[in-house]
Amino acid sequence: MKLQRLLVATLATTIHTGAISNDALEPIIITANRTVESINETLSMVTIIERKEIEASAAQSLPELVSQSTGLDFITKGGYGQSSSLYLRGADSGHLLLLVNGVRFHDVTSTNSAASFEHIPVELIERVEIVRGPKASLYGSDAIGGVIQVFTKPEQQSQFASISIGTENTQKISAGFANSREKFSYSLKASQLRTDGTSSKDNNLEADGYENRSISAQLDYILPTDTIVGINSHHSTGYNEYDNCGYPASSNCQSDFTQWSTGTYWKGAINSQWDSEFHLGKSSQQRQSKNDATGDYHGEVFSSSWVNHIKLSQQQRLVSGIDYSQDSTLKSYTSSPNWKRSSTALFGNLSGDLDNSNQYNVGLRIEDNQQFGSHLTGDIAYEKALDNDSTLRLSYGEAFKAPSLYQLYDSSYGDATLQPEESSTIEIHYSRELSTGTTLNAVLFNTVISNMIDWHDPNPSNHWSIADASYMNINKAEIDGLELEIDTEIDFWKLHTSLTLLNPMDRKESKQLLGRAKRTLKLHGTRTLGRYNLSLDWVNQGHRFSYGDSRISGYSKLDLKLGHKLNQQTKLHFKVGNLFDKQYQLEKGFTTAGRTLLLSINYRVR
Repeated sequence: MKLQRLLVATLATTIHTGAISNDALEPIIITANRTVESINETLSMVTIIERKEIEASAAQSLPELVSQSTGLDFITKGGYGQSSSLYLRGADSGHLLLLVNGVRFHDVTSTNSAASFEHIPVELIERVEIVRGPKASLYGSDAIGGVIQVFTKPEQQSQFASISIGTENTQKISAGFANSREKFSYSLKASQLRTDGTSSKDNNLEADGYENRSISAQLDYILPTDTIVGINSHHSTGYNEYDNCGYPASSNCQSDFTQWSTGTYWKGAINSQWDSEFHLGKSSQQRQSKNDATGDYHGEVFSSSWVNHIKLSQQQRLVSGIDYSQDSTLKSYTSSPNWKRSSTALFGNLSGDLDNSNQYNVGLRIEDNQQFGSHLTGDIAYEKALDNDSTLRLSYGEAFKAPSLYQLYDSSYGDATLQPEESSTIEIHYSRELSTGTTLNAVLFNTVISNMIDWHDPNPSNHWSIADASYMNINKAEIDGLELEIDTEIDFWKLHTSLTLLNPMDRKESKQLLGRAKRTLKLHGTRTLGRYNLSLDWVNQGHRFSYGDSRISGYSKLDLKLGHKLNQQTKLHFKVGNLFDKQYQLEKGFTTAGRTLLLSINYRVR
């Protein structure tokens, strides 16, 4: 039984103890508490996107894939491969922790140390887990708004291949396999995307192309002691063209990028009640401008952890461990400063049932940051079943984010006196099964971020007059929010509707935080008709503000997708993005795609 349990864990994921998904079983999640548990055991708001849903979405990027999820919004400076920002519950990309197979994945040379989400190829992703709300007690810095974890390892033996063609001369091909033999399991996947793209700037007819070549691999081995050792890796390289670089401004700009992550791990059972894991991971992100003065940037993140899963009793579970991480800047702009910063942390998370109708979760973490000293963060959640159909949950969580190395030490705009951002979040969640197949989730939350770091330009009307601009600690930001979700079935349509209302305010300036829309309404619907599957994604957003306090109007957009099952192994997918060819912007001066077409054929054998 011990060996069987380890096999299930390893086949499920490559870095944390595994997760399995089966229509007959309750969905399993890992990221919320760094352990295997059902969604009902997790006292957090979570979203899980499986491979089947990824294929049906025909999404072309990670931001596009997750953007239909409740509470998530993204803005992009153009089309394929252009710089993107993700907002989770109004918290920006720097407040959103990204893990790839458990390895911390962010660009330490970028302005807010956020990851380049737009370069992670959807074709290599097997599963995405999204956790909304602070998780610093488990993960440390960055997890103010929440956590997104991407898994690339297939959950079962399979072979696949896919070819796509679309507007703007978009061409995409991917292939891979996963297998197991005696004590080995292994997988290998590769993909390539090329497109001529569209112009990223408005009032510009020149197209901005994009290319991404990616590969991922994994190997596990079961030792005679019934423990598991393994390694996983993913690597992406390519280029993106963009506008508005240099002085005077040019529309012929290109940036080459390379990003990768590698993790090794050991997993074993100490006894029947205690499992233990050791992890080592490293990620790297490099970008180089070919014809722009912005230079060459290269940063790396090293992380290690020892995580223990202890079953204290039939109802009580403890996750505890030690984390270590180091951010390093190998090159920034045109110099090689070799900035480094490390942190070490102890953490513990206790969860369980008080009785059949009461659950709790308590987390605590003390983190010693080399630059800023110790930070104590924690969270607590309590859920009560009001009756057989409804629950009420209260939670409180604290988090922090250290300034990025770029914000601290950049020779032009850095400020070494910047202080860490600190946050506190209060959340009330009500869930009810309204009828068979119809559920309601309502969440009220309030997040206060002190010493929030943002770009300050004393002369925003002149784009090139930024000599006095720098990063500053804004006194306080506060985000009040309401999330409503309804899942139901009407006339054979499975529908998921979500409404997010935000009041994201800079309390010092008494104005709306940039980039955030106050209102977002989303509808996702699917219907199966024999061998055909029809789905739609509709979004309606209110206005937002861009740099210079420019007001960006709201918009509505509809995507349609049709799937056809040719046989047991082969499916055809056709997607019409932005069906009504709506013209809108998400950031001042940058365009978004008009109507797009994409045809894909997918072959998969399990």
